Amino acid sequence: MMSYAFIDLFQIKELISKVPQGHMSKPILKARLSEKQWDTVKYINQALTQEYTCRREMLLKRLDVTIQSFKWSDRAKVSSQFSCSGEDLLFALSGNLCFSGF
Repeated sequence: MMSYAFIDLFQIKELISKVPQGHMSKPILKARLSEKQWDTVKYINQALTQEYTCRREMLLKRLDVTIQSFKWSDRAKVSSQFSCSGEDLLFALSGNLCFSGF
């Protein structure tokens, strides 16, 4: 997975050139931010990242518990419908997503 913290300006321009025409809207903020404002943006980004990580982990745990409850049912014990443990799905969903570009 590419770490967005190390993307330089050239890479950003290259990535933007690959986006289909009309897909991106005009930027809302056109002013340059001061160092203090960037620090505030970084702080907010970190707080939101922690919040979304917590929510994601909670949803994955709820999914795991739901899958386990289905496996405990009488129908699942007789049927091979739930032969998959669900761990593959949880593993696929539990990958770390990095959106920190600051």
